Amino acid sequence: MQMARCLQAVCFGCLILFLCHPLELHAQSKPKDVADLIQCSIETETGTWSLGTPLSVTVKIKNISNGSVDIVGGYSLELTRADDSPMKYWSPVNILDGTPLKLDAGKVPQGAVHLESHETKAINLDVTKLFWDRSISSVWPNRRLFEVVPKGNYDLIFDVETDRRQNLDNIPIITHIASSKIGIVVR
Repeated sequence: MQMARCLQAVCFGCLILFLCHPLELHAQSKPKDVADLIQCSIETETGTWSLGTPLSVTVKIKNISNGSVDIVGGYSLELTRADDSPMKYWSPVNILDGTPLKLDAGKVPQGAVHLESHETKAINLDVTKLFWDRSISSVWPNRRLFEVVPKGNYDLIFDVETDRRQNLDNIPIITHIASSKIGIVVR
């Protein structure tokens, strides 16, 4: 009888160890959030944008970690009205060549940026050659900046949307990494 209790206790202990071991492995292999590994910033030569002039924006993506990072996701510029108006405009960007991002068979293609430890990549974008539209719209951006964005004061940011992590139900966790904002006057 004593032997049966001992054997039962050992089996129960082994069962507990067996059930806890995969959870421990899962906790160790949890992927880091890419937002903790990179920083984004933007610069522009002029804060006033007017029709007929090339308008260059430099986007800088910096790896602040001690390892290499692959950033797979959607990249876009966003203009938000600086007044009380909630109007927002966006321009999805092909991060590899700085051109307007085009849908691929109705799906949004993702771009990938690889950064070594502490590496910074600078990408120059001419905002007049990109396609823009309102953020809340069923239309994929297909018009030039001055065709859709009215005159006014705006805040400009660069946004990276990535879904490299997943929750326990295997559903992607969307992470937005936004640059610092700069003031823009559209004339």
